Amino acid sequence: VRVCVCNSGKYLLTFAMKDKDAVRLWSPRGEPMGTINPGALEAYNVVLSPDSRFISIATMQCDAKIWEVGTDKDGFGFKGKAMELAGRTGGSGSAGHASAVHSVDFGGCSPANLVTDSSTAATGSKDGTCKVWNIAVRYRQNEDPKCILTVEQPDKQPISKVAISRGKIAKYLATWSATAGLVFWGLPSGEKLSVVGTEDT
Repeated sequence: VRVCVCNSGKYLLTFAMKDKDAVRLWSPRGEPMGTINPGALEAYNVVLSPDSRFISIATMQCDAKIWEVGTDKDGFGFKGKAMELAGRTGGSGSAGHASAVHSVDFGGCSPANLVTDSSTAATGSKDGTCKVWNIAVRYRQNEDPKCILTVEQPDKQPISKVAISRGKIAKYLATWSATAGLVFWGLPSGEKLSVVGTEDT
């Protein structure tokens, strides 16, 4: 079981890969706030956005779903699913992954900044690609996140870990696979900057 505390300190979550309700939200006093069932047999990774507003889970499905936590007329709490980094690549013209998403990460500013923001996300997949998404969309009006960049791991093997740099504008992306090792990419161009082989990590 993994435990994560959000940057705002308003909630924490527990994550279990084999649990049907993979993510459980709790108040700092230990009061249950809700559960998230990602709708998959297995979940690989969970991440909180820097502004504590979003939670995303990477699963054996070819998308990553994003849920929202925040304040409304009913007070602070779990608000439900907000959007999906989704779509199986194919005739529909969607920009999603062709296989399971193994890792997800959020860009954005941390609470150390006066204004926090989470406008980008990255997903790494079994299909050997990493995608960067613009999530600064009107999701309450059913506007979908937009894939703004796709990079392919040099060995074309499954990407098991992905990380995107913090800041108002993300400048770097990192991906990891078993044979290529750690690959650094520049944003927004997608230029491959350097590779740290597995023997050096």
